[in-house]
Amino acid sequence: NTLANADYAIGDFATLAEDLEEFINELCRTTIIMEKDVLGPICNGQVQFRFRIINTGDESAATGLVLRDTFPTGYADPTYNGPQIKLCIGAACDPPANPNYFEWVPEPLPPGDTVELILTVDVLPNGNYVNTGWTTGENIANTVFDTFNGMLTQDAPPTITCPPMITVECTASTLPANTGSPTGTNPDGPPPTYAYVDQIAPGSCLAEKTITRTWTATDNCSNTATCNQVIVVVDNTGPVLACPPNITIDCAASSAPSATGQATATDACSIVTGITHADVTMSGPCPAEPIITRTWTATDACNNSITHIQVITVEDTTDPSWTSNLPGNVSVECDMVPVAAVLTADDNCDLNVTISFDEVKTNGDCPHNYTLTRTWTAMDNCSNAIT
Repeated sequence: NTLANADYAIGDFATLAEDLEEFINELCRTTIIMEKDVLGPICNGQVQFRFRIINTGDESAATGLVLRDTFPTGYADPTYNGPQIKLCIGAACDPPANPNYFEWVPEPLPPGDTVELILTVDVLPNGNYVNTGWTTGENIANTVFDTFNGMLTQDAPPTITCPPMITVECTASTLPANTGSPTGTNPDGPPPTYAYVDQIAPGSCLAEKTITRTWTATDNCSNTATCNQVIVVVDNTGPVLACPPNITIDCAASSAPSATGQATATDACSIVTGITHADVTMSGPCPAEPIITRTWTATDACNNSITHIQVITVEDTTDPSWTSNLPGNVSVECDMVPVAAVLTADDNCDLNVTISFDEVKTNGDCPHNYTLTRTWTAMDNCSNAIT
């Protein structure tokens, strides 16, 4: 150094102070390097520049650091989003500068440490993209710089693969949890997000449709990729039919549904378009006691149907009734015995009641004394009888 060999006149304190300052700077001098690079491709018309200053020395902090840069014509509107630091951009600098100029003053940088600044700039369609930044300091050997070569890349769009075409029953959910979700990648960023829009085309009946689901994958730079998934909704499920229970009725009662019960039905996907019934009547143990097998059928809007059988048993337990005056008991002379009366009867279920007559003679205490017991019987075709 020059301090040891200097010859100072008495009172030349100014020169001494300058030499002492230079001596101290020599003792505290360190080395730094500067790095400048771009973090990723162009995203939404912008890129992020990262500036790093590294103290490569092992003894002294780098002090008085100032990093200066002016982005060339291919860029515009540099901005900083982060904690408060000593940074000015363009007109905010003293004196006011080019809008693309900035100046950053980091805190003293200890040995081995790194300090970093990230700025976002707009990328213009045309212009110069090669850029050099400079860093100076109080106790560093030389001004350092780094140049970005201007090679920018556009953000690559995401990829997307749709779930396969699927056919679901109308009762099933058409949400992605049931019909599937897409897969995809983002080549140069975090995984994409997914959204979908459905277009619905009516099917051949009320509950059937075809959904064309357009999936869109969007990356962090608003690039998109799309694909289509087809979801076919079918209705192969019949209505739910609630039938009246089997029933036993009197032969004189009505067997119409209003008396024996009406079926009801619901459908999970559409509407019930009709409920019908068809009867098959089989002979029972007697003519007035048939067995009716009633088949109920419910049909929905997609022509799906379901059937249920109701059995209606008809019984006849009612005796015929007399429609004529019944003869009473009498006592007569042997030559005055009356002719047996002709009786009539009817029945609630048999139009042709059979009437039979029987007479039993019981002798008395002499040949001309006797008792005639006359019995009339009316019987219907189910063997119900009255005497």
